[in-house]
Amino acid sequence: GAESAREEALRKAQEWGVSVNAGGLHWATYKATTRRNGVFRINMNEQLVAPVFKAISTHWERAFLSGMTSTLDTLKRSVEADLAPFHDSLMKSLSEAAVPDTATASVHGIRSDIL
Repeated sequence: GAESAREEALRKAQEWGVSVNAGGLHWATYKATTRRNGVFRINMNEQLVAPVFKAISTHWERAFLSGMTSTLDTLKRSVEADLAPFHDSLMKSLSEAAVPDTATASVHGIRSDIL
């Protein structure tokens, strides 16, 4: 995971410093890139974080897909449990206030939409 990402990022950084004939950057390109915060003809920043992103993407996805789904399902059940009695109380109050059914129809429909 993290160790292999570190090693890959270090290997990538070392590649930039070798001679042009060995696949490295020309000294002027290297200088221009470092003077421009790592972005010129290449983006050193992206190349350095790519192994890290690759290493954490599975864990990140798992946390946000399964973990978030579970959390949102729990929240939904909690909101539904709190809204149902409120909605029932509201409908009862509207009925006791003799509000016509035509006026409360949309409020009544909200329960089926939300819950």
